[in-house]
Formats: sequence, structure tokens, C-alpha cells
Amino acid sequence: MPCPYKSQHSPYDSLEPHSLTGYRDLPLTKRPAQLAKIGPRTLPEIIALNRSREADREHKKTQAAAAIQKAEEVHFRSRKQQLRRTKEDAITMERKEGWKEKRRVLDEKREDMVREAFEKGLLIPGRGRKHGYADVDKDEVVIGFEKKWGD
Repeated sequence: MPCPYKSQHSPYDSLEPHSLTGYRDLPLTKRPAQLAKIGPRTLPEIIALNRSREADREHKKTQAAAAIQKAEEVHFRSRKQQLRRTKEDAITMERKEGWKEKRRVLDEKREDMVREAFEKGLLIPGRGRKHGYADVDKDEVVIGFEKKWGD
């Protein structure tokens, strides 16, 4: 009695010698089932299949080249932004240094105003705050909550 699991007709019987590659390019799991549907491939079909594979390879190469170019552009853009940020930081630091200089000048001017106010008797020590201070922008001397206008 023949084995029930063995098929009577092998799907490979009808293959011609030039179409043997017809089932080699299929995944191992799909070979027998797909072979019955496909049948033996002719030489023009195999040539067309190879051309389509070459086209796929070329397409993948162009996609990879485009991806690399895009990555380089993104890197260049981020580098450009980094340089711009560095330049902005440098400008900010210059402004900060300028601000420090301006602050120093204002502090000197304020000290001068306070000294003059003490000399003129406009600031009374021990009243209000411990130390009176001068508002340079408004040209006034402030002690605690009491304001006395400078000359």
C-alpha cells in the first residue's frame, strides 16, 4: 500500500531545465504550493523577473542615497543652527558685559548722588532705611518711604 502522505505526482515533474530557477527564488515555505499556481517559468518571464529585481535594487540604492543626502542636510541645518546659537550667545554676552559696564556707571553715579545728598543734608542717617539710596533715572534721593528731591 502506498504512503498516504506522499503525493502521486511530484510538482517538479513538469519543470523544464531552463525554468528550474522558477522555484528557487521562492521562499522555502511557499515553494510547493506556489509552484502549482505559477507553473514552469519561461525564459522571457525569468528575464523580466531579473530586470524587475535589478530595478528594485536600483530603486533601493537611490532611496539610500536620498536618505543619506537628507541626513547630511539635517546635520548641516543643525550645525548652522548651532553656529547661529553660538553667535547669538556671543552677542548676548556682549550685551551682558555692556550691561555690567552700564550698571557700574550707574552705581558710581548713585554713590556720587548719595554723597552729595549727605553733604547737602538731604539724607538723614538712621531715619527710614539704614542707608539712603539715590534713584539716578529720576534724580531723586530716597530714604525709606520718605522722598526728598535732590537739587
